[in-house]
Amino acid sequence: MGVPPLSQTDEEMCFSEWLEKRLAVFVKRSHHSGATNLYGLLTPLFEKPLIRLALKETQGCLIETARLLGIHRNTLRQKMKAFGIDGSTTQHK
Repeated sequence: MGVPPLSQTDEEMCFSEWLEKRLAVFVKRSHHSGATNLYGLLTPLFEKPLIRLALKETQGCLIETARLLGIHRNTLRQKMKAFGIDGSTTQHK
């Protein structure tokens, strides 16, 4: 018995709307303060917890984590290193 594939559910639409509202405030404040590189600033804030949660979900199995995230295993390892995510504490046994 597996988990059904994702579809655009009400919950996902609510998350998307919530995220867009929060980002709108952030983008507006950043623009008015003269900030640049919002993509570079926000992407790691999103990626790090996503990787940590995916590792937790897969009990640290890098192959499964990479598959879940839709990225190559080497990319996952590079991102873990860049974010300081210690794979030894989440390794699959």
